[in-house]
Amino acid sequence: MFAVTIREIAALANVSPSTVSKIMNKKSEDISEETRQRVLRIIKEYNYSPHAKFQPQASSFLLGVSVAIHPGHERLMTSIVSAARKEGYATIITTSACAEDEAKNLAILCSHHVDGIIWDKTADSGEENRLYLQKQDIPLQVIDAYRELDPAGGDAVSIDYSALGYAAALKLVELRHHRIGCVIRRNDYANACFQEGFRRCLFDHSIPFNDEMNQMLDGNAELPYHVLNGFTGVVCFDYDLASKLEKQAKSHNMTIPRDLSLISLNTEKPGANSLDISAIDVPFEDLGVQCVSRLVERIENRPQRSYPDMSCVLSNANSLDIPSSHRGKKILVVGSINMDNIIQFDRMPQMGETLTADNRVILPGGKGLNQAVAASKLGAEAYLIGRVGKDHDGRVLYDYLKTHGVNTEAVTNDPTAATGTAYIYVRSDGESSIVVYNGANQRIQAGDIDNFSSLFHNASYCLLQTEISADIVEYAARTARRHQAKVILKPCAVSELSDALLAHTNILMPNEMEVNRLLDKLGKDLSCEEMAQYFLDKGVETVIITLGARGCYLRDAARSRYFEAADVAVVDTTGAADAFAATLAVYLSNGHSMETAVLYATYAAGLSTTTRGVPTALTDQITLDFYVPGIEAESANANDYAKRGDNIEFSG
Repeated sequence: MFAVTIREIAALANVSPSTVSKIMNKKSEDISEETRQRVLRIIKEYNYSPHAKFQPQASSFLLGVSVAIHPGHERLMTSIVSAARKEGYATIITTSACAEDEAKNLAILCSHHVDGIIWDKTADSGEENRLYLQKQDIPLQVIDAYRELDPAGGDAVSIDYSALGYAAALKLVELRHHRIGCVIRRNDYANACFQEGFRRCLFDHSIPFNDEMNQMLDGNAELPYHVLNGFTGVVCFDYDLASKLEKQAKSHNMTIPRDLSLISLNTEKPGANSLDISAIDVPFEDLGVQCVSRLVERIENRPQRSYPDMSCVLSNANSLDIPSSHRGKKILVVGSINMDNIIQFDRMPQMGETLTADNRVILPGGKGLNQAVAASKLGAEAYLIGRVGKDHDGRVLYDYLKTHGVNTEAVTNDPTAATGTAYIYVRSDGESSIVVYNGANQRIQAGDIDNFSSLFHNASYCLLQTEISADIVEYAARTARRHQAKVILKPCAVSELSDALLAHTNILMPNEMEVNRLLDKLGKDLSCEEMAQYFLDKGVETVIITLGARGCYLRDAARSRYFEAADVAVVDTTGAADAFAATLAVYLSNGHSMETAVLYATYAAGLSTTTRGVPTALTDQITLDFYVPGIEAESANANDYAKRGDNIEFSG
C-alpha cells in the first residue's frame, strides 16, 4: 500500500487535516466520538503514521507487551497479538523471568514510542517498576497473577483462579462426590485463590469441609495413603500434581477414574492433555482479549465497558466418574476359567466306539469367564476372581478377559497347575456334554477371596458355580453375604449342596438334569413346583429351573411362573446357562423386576445358542433389546399363562 498523507486521510474521513492532527495527538475533546472513531478507523486501515519529529505525541498504533515467563504465557502472547491486530495495533513482545529482566524490558518498550503497555507482572516484581511506568505517563494495563489485587480498585486484571477452583470442584460435586480433596503447589496468591474457590463450592453445596481436604505437595512429596484413600475425587492446581497423584494411586492398585476421579487446570493449548486427565482450560485467550480491549479503550478514550466472566471450559472427562458408591452396581464372578475344546458329532459315541468329528474349535470358556464376559457385554462393571496357569493358555485367557472389559485384578497366575481345560462334545441338535480338567481352577483358595474382599464391596450380585471347590464356593457366598451382595448360584457337576451354602444363596439356578441329581436322594419323582419348594424350605429366596427348549420355571415366596424359551435355531447350548445367569444379575441390579429380568435372561440364553462357542455367542445390550418383547408383551404373556393355569400366584 502506498504511503498516504494527512490531507488524504482527512479527505477519506471527510474532515479537515487539523481534525486528523488533533485526533492523532489526543487533543480531540471538542470532536464528536463518531467522527473520532471514523478517523481512527481510516488511520489504522491505511497504516498512517506522521513523522515523529513533527508530531512527537501522535499515536503510533503500537502496543508494548511485557509477559512473565510462566505456564501458559505462550497462549497469552498469541491472544494479545491477535486481539491487538483486530483493533488495528501492532505489538512489541518481551518476556521476563524476574523483576530485573522486567525493568529492562519496560524501558525498551517505552523507548519505542508505544501507545500503551500490557504489563504481565513477574512473581518478584517490585514497586519500582510501577513507579517507573507512572512517570512515563503511558496508558497501562496490568496483569497480576501473583498477589491480591488492589482493593481500592486498581486497573489490574488476572485469571480468576477462584472461579477455576470452584468450577473444578463443581464438576466433581455434579458427579455426586462428597469426599473431595484439593491439591495445590505452593502458598502464592493464585494457588490460594484456587483453594478458596474449591472451599466456596463445597460450602454452596452443603459439603462439610475439614483441613485434610486441603493438601499442598511440593518437590517429591506424596499424599499420605490414608488421605488419598479417603478421597473419591481430587482437584489439582496443575497437570504435574495430577500426574503425581495418578502414579501414586496406581501404585496402591487404585484405578483412575473408577476408584479416584482427577481434574486439574490446563495451562497448555485448550484441549491438549498428554496425560489424558480431565482439565479445566485456564482462559488465557479471554485474558488477552480483555487486556487489549481495556487498554485500547483508554488509549482512544472510549467508554469503559463491562466484561463477562472468563470461561471455565472442561477439556475432557476421561478421568471423571461418579463415586463407586453411586455407580451402577458391579457384578462379581467367582469361578472357573478354561480353554474350551469344542468337538462336534452327529451323535455321541458309545463305549468302545470311535467316531470322526465334524468340526473342532478352541475358544475361551469356563463358567466364570463366560459369566463375567456376558455381564461386561451388557454394560455392567464386571469383576472376576479366578486362577489360570503360567502357560500359553493362561496368557491368552487373561488377555481375552481384559480385551472384553472384565476387570482382571483378581485373576492370578498359579505356578503349580496348568490352565483349566474343558472338552465339550456337541451333537448336531445342539445338545452338549462336557468333560472338565480343573487345573488351576481347583487351586482357588480362601486367601484369594480374602485378598480381593474389597471387590465384594458395592457388588450387587456375586455369581457362583460349582466347577471350583465346594468349600471355596461356600466361603465366597459367606463373604458376599457379609458385604450385602446377593448370590446367584449355578450348580453343575455336583450331586449335593450344603445347607450352609443354600442358606447364603439368594437365587439358585439349576437345570432340569442338575435339580434331579441334587434331589435324587429323595427317591421319588417331583414336579418343578415341588423341587423348587424344597430349596425354598432350605433358605433359598428364589429358584429358577432352566428347562432347555421349554424355557424356565420361576418360584419364590410370592410367585410361581413358567417362561417360554426364545424361538431360535439352536446350534450349541453350551453357554446358555451362563448367559442366563449374567443377564439376570445385570437386569436385577439395574432395578428391573424379577419377571422382566427373567424374560431378558431367557432371550439372552436363547440367542447364545445360535452360534458355536460361548463367548462369541454372548449378546450385547443393543441386540438383546432388539429381540426381547416390550413390557406390554410380557404382561400379555403373563395374562395368557394365567388363563392356561400355568401361572400360579400364592403366598407362604
